[in-house]
Amino acid sequence: GWQIDSIDDIIAATSDATLRLLSYREEISARAAELLDVPPDTRLHCLRSLLQRNGKTFARSIIYFHPRIGSRLQRSDFDDVIVFRVMQRELNVRLRDVKHTIRAELANADDAANLGCAERDPILSTQLVYRSDMGDVVEVAFTRYPAQHYTLTYSLTTPAQRA
Repeated sequence: GWQIDSIDDIIAATSDATLRLLSYREEISARAAELLDVPPDTRLHCLRSLLQRNGKTFARSIIYFHPRIGSRLQRSDFDDVIVFRVMQRELNVRLRDVKHTIRAELANADDAANLGCAERDPILSTQLVYRSDMGDVVEVAFTRYPAQHYTLTYSLTTPAQRA
């Protein structure tokens, strides 16, 4: 487990991971297009990859880029497990914020094939929406993990009691 309160925490959570590229090509995703604020039939550059530790896959990622970003990147650029650092290094894109959404879903056929689980097993699914310092959404990342290895814990505080 790890605690994620900042972009630095996202980086730290993958410090011992490696990225195994599966593909970098144009795809259509209405869900990603909506988040990127482009028409739903837009062909988006999509990076599909596996995250591994000690040669064993622990997650799979599907990352879509805004057309202004994806068209300027090459498959060979993706040599860093932290993909947004590739945008920073190659295109000088700076991030303002990341919106992190977590969902419970069921494994599909691609999850089963890549994560060693069965179809319809529980999956922890994350969606990260990266916004540049100019305010534009530049990247949308969907990452899927076998749920049996993860627990989500929140620490909630109450306001100070008045005497």
